[in-house]
Amino acid sequence: MIQELYIFRHGQAEPAQKGQDDKDRALDDVGTAQAIDIFSIIEARGGISSIDKVVSSNAERAIKTALIASGYKQPEQL
Repeated sequence: MIQELYIFRHGQAEPAQKGQDDKDRALDDVGTAQAIDIFSIIEARGGISSIDKVVSSNAERAIKTALIASGYKQPEQL
């Protein structure tokens, strides 16, 4: 069986607010659309059901990108 590894960066995030930790920045509308595009690409290549594991950093935008792109499989955080 052929296995595939998908590596991608989080979608575009909102600008940091004064005093806000960088890891707490959320996806903006463009970033959400980018994550949906990743989902569509994975689905076209064989489907979300073939994903065994999802891993992301603990940054809010990375977790949200991973959730959307994987069809809402809970990511393990690094």
